[in-house]
Amino acid sequence: EGELETIARALLSGADLPEDCAAHAPMLAELRQGDPVSDIADARARARRMAGNYFVRGLEHCGVFGSDSVDGCQRFLADL
Repeated sequence: EGELETIARALLSGADLPEDCAAHAPMLAELRQGDPVSDIADARARARRMAGNYFVRGLEHCGVFGSDSVDGCQRFLADL
């Protein structure tokens, strides 16, 4: 089971992340601020989109992208 699957299952169940995934707790907390998930497929899709958003935010923070590129990447990720 991969980390995204673990995050999705925790999002659906309301459980805490296991110790080996604890570094992703801020992402799980942000996911939990949204609407409740309906099922595991919804939880997986939201976790995947959030992971993509975190990746883009990291690149932006490092100065890899300008704001236009970030907007384009976020629109792309929203369509996943």
